[in-house]
Amino acid sequence: MVRGPSLDDRVAVLAGVSDKTEAKLARLGIASIRDLLLFFPRRYEDFSSITPIAFVRPGVKTTVRGRIYDIGARQTKYKRMGLTEAVLGDDSGTTLRVVWFNQPWVAKSLQKGDEIFVAGEADLNGGLVMKNPDHEKVSLRPQHAARLVPIYPETEGLTSKWLRAKIQSLLQYADELEEFLPSELLTRRGFLARAAAVRQVHFPESTQSLERARERLAFEEMFVPRAASSKPCPSSSPTRSGSPPGGSCRTSPAPSR
Repeated sequence: MVRGPSLDDRVAVLAGVSDKTEAKLARLGIASIRDLLLFFPRRYEDFSSITPIAFVRPGVKTTVRGRIYDIGARQTKYKRMGLTEAVLGDDSGTTLRVVWFNQPWVAKSLQKGDEIFVAGEADLNGGLVMKNPDHEKVSLRPQHAARLVPIYPETEGLTSKWLRAKIQSLLQYADELEEFLPSELLTRRGFLARAAAVRQVHFPESTQSLERARERLAFEEMFVPRAASSKPCPSSSPTRSGSPPGGSCRTSPAPSR
């Protein structure tokens, strides 16, 4: 029987992680699957509101859900820039022009009739147009639109969009994370379990669930080092991978002679 990846496996075991990608992740302090799962967003973009095209206003961040009426790619005369253009429509009876610059793969991944989310700001430029928005096909588990969208610390060649897709595929492993807080404390304080908090901090269902996740994880950062420092160190046991962050133990004083 083939064993699936474990939390302490190198990220290189994941599909789509080449040696070069592994080196980029290392620049962010990510070496293992556990590291990636515990690599939390630094902020969020609120694209949770889906706006009918007829009500889209210039300069306002929003998500539009529409069907592709037309899509194509071409090169501009100016600097031979690649241009992908699409026309979206919805039940409001209005259309939205969407433009992606130097992203020829967009036209290859989408086709007329697809229903997609686009998230960004619209401008008035010969009509309503959205430039270089994040996009994805409509699904029940959107990553880049129609939700609070996590924005991660980035490094050259490694974007939040890539990190979102990869981390979402790993959320099933959150149940394998150690629970550091006593069950009595979880109940008394109404905290989320650690696995639930990790899932919600990456892909929150709402601002309220995000705040609950942040509260739980912030308390853990304070609680775990204090709890660990109050316990005597084992006489001879190496530190286990995945032990509490910042954890240490109190060394018992040497007996007086």
